[in-house]
Order: sequence, then structure tokens, then C-alpha cells
Amino acid sequence: MKRLFIGGLGLFIICFLIGSIAWFGFEKQNEKLNTVNKVLNTNDIKNLDVLTENCKVLIKSGGQTSIKYKGKRNIDIKEVDNTLKVKETKELENHYGLNFNPFRQFDDHLIITLPKEKLNKLKLSSSYNSINIKNLNIKSAEISKNNKNGGKVNIDKTKFEKLLYKGVNSQIKLDDSEVINADIKTENARILSENSLIQKSVLLANHSNIYLSDIDVNSNFKASTKKGDINISYKQAPNNILLKLYPVHGTTNINNSRFVNDRVGNGDNILELYTNDGDINID
Repeated sequence: MKRLFIGGLGLFIICFLIGSIAWFGFEKQNEKLNTVNKVLNTNDIKNLDVLTENCKVLIKSGGQTSIKYKGKRNIDIKEVDNTLKVKETKELENHYGLNFNPFRQFDDHLIITLPKEKLNKLKLSSSYNSINIKNLNIKSAEISKNNKNGGKVNIDKTKFEKLLYKGVNSQIKLDDSEVINADIKTENARILSENSLIQKSVLLANHSNIYLSDIDVNSNFKASTKKGDINISYKQAPNNILLKLYPVHGTTNINNSRFVNDRVGNGDNILELYTNDGDINID
């Protein structure tokens, strides 16, 4: 009986190893990655329209317009009337929607490089994964992250004359950037900024916090949360600022000694802040 058990166990191990080797070989053969590396010899691109499903997106400045993609989906690239259109399709290259191999992990990624000149319009929609925008000058931008499993949005060293952002669970962060005429709304995600200028804008985080650290002293905007705190700090000594603070079920904490009766100087730059269930902190 013991000999029969040992023989059966050995046969099981051998069959398992053979099956594993065959499976991983099958996976390697069928997991084909689509690789695109395209350089556009044109300076006529004024607008960018990007629609992605599951890849990480990086849009940055550089010497030449180019598109790099590596992932498990097809990608369409078109130039129409000075508009560059980039779309990640839903068709998988390996034609399998499920991943049973725990060792098969790869983040699809898309990198779009544009000249430093001002981009007239950016339209960007992404279902999952992260969005990164770096070193661009954009006249008008519309960014949407409407899937509840969407990744974060990071904006670095970029200027917007107009920005519209809507996200469900996707945090947005501005670093070393300038934003004018922004309408930024999130449902369950934070709105963050560091060392940035925000003017003539509206920030709304329904069920999360707003953290704006080291903001430019010339910033002026409205911000609101339904359930969450608003925290603001200045990098330089504040001047010419008026605070209008309206916490419904929270407290106001002005920890910056330069403010007297919610004002510094003439108060031309107005911060109008509302919380329904949260505190307002000014440092």
C-alpha cells in the first residue's frame, strides 16, 4: 500500500511538472505584446485627443512628436485637421480576456511626446491606470477618469489656461504647475497640489479632502467638500488675501499669524471655502 502511494505521488508530481511547463510555454507563445514606436515628422499638431482603456499614460514635452506604446491591445493613431488622435482599442492582442498565470504581470504603457510649444486643446479619457502630464503648456484641457477603479492623475510643471477634470475615485495632484479657470471635481478622491498657482478656479471633492500645500500667494479660487477637510498652506508670506470660510459642521483654524480678521492687505485674492462635514485649516 505504501509503495502504491509513493508511486502515485511520484506520478502526480511528474504530470504536474509536465503540465506546468506546457502551460507556461503556451502562455509565452500566446501572450503577444503590441509594440509601437512612431515618430511624426510634423509641427502642425495643435490638438491632442487620447482615449485609453488600461494603460499607463505619460504625456510630456520633447524635441519631436512621437508615440510609444507597449501593451496587450491594439492602438489606432490618426492625424485629422491638426489633431492627433490616439486610441487604445478593446481588442486584446492575445485574444484572451482572462489571465490565469500569476507570473504574467505587465503594465501596458503609452508615452506621447510633444514639442514645448503651446498645445491648443487636450482631450484625455482613461478608464483605468494612471495619467501623468509633464512640462506642457496647454490652452484648454478636458480630462476624465469616470471608472471607479481608475488610477491617479499627476500633473507636473505644466501650465493650463483652462482645465476641466472629472474623476470618481481618481486622485488628482498638481506639482509646480499653474492653473487658471479650472473646474476640478472628484467624487471619492483627494484634490492635491504642491507649490502651484491656482486662479479663477473651482475645486470640489464630494467625499474626500483637499490639500493645497505651499500655494502661490497670488492664488484665488473657490473650494468645497461635502465630507472632508480643506487644508491650505503658503510657501511665501501671504499678502493681499481675503478668506471667506464657511464650515457648516466643522471648525476653522487659521494658524498663519499674518491674517487679521481673515485678511492680509487689500484682500484682492479671495479664497472662498466651504465644508459641510469637515474642518478648514489655513497655515
